[in-house]
Amino acid sequence: MYSSYSSSSSGTTSKYYIKFGGQTIETTVTNKAAVANEWANAMLSKYSGKQTVVGLDNEWKPNFSRYTNNKLATLQLCIDNTCLILVKTSLN
Repeated sequence: MYSSYSSSSSGTTSKYYIKFGGQTIETTVTNKAAVANEWANAMLSKYSGKQTVVGLDNEWKPNFSRYTNNKLATLQLCIDNTCLILVKTSLN
């Protein structure tokens, strides 16, 4: 695995390249709405008019109290070998 990292006062974005099964998976981890929007627009452009499978997963903060709603912590999307992990707990 190799990675690149950038940070600013308004948020953090990291990009990881993970080798798995002979392929490299590019994973962007961010709490920046603008970065997530760029990722989504790039995927829409790349796969426009094509049947596409999108992997989706969500994670919630643990909750130790009854009758309390958990807030979404992360949204994870993958298309082919490109993934986005949006950290919602610190979304700007």
